Amino acid sequence: MHITLDTAKAIYRNAIDSRASDGEGATWWDEVADEIRNVVAARSICAAHLSSGVTVVVRHSSGRGPRRFCRQCREYP
Repeated sequence: MHITLDTAKAIYRNAIDSRASDGEGATWWDEVADEIRNVVAARSICAAHLSSGVTVVVRHSSGRGPRRFCRQCREYP
């Protein structure tokens, strides 16, 4: 699914912060749009959480090394 920058701005303003303006800068909006596209393209809710980057916790289990963990889903993807 192709999400334009203007669509990403509308999604962000409706879902997160209605006060966000174009004054935030092109680089910031490009990063926001990329995050929205990643969440939309995710194959599961847990994958969407992880792609947003805010719910990832790295856990070290004995001998297994670091693992990603989704705090919202409470699972290892």
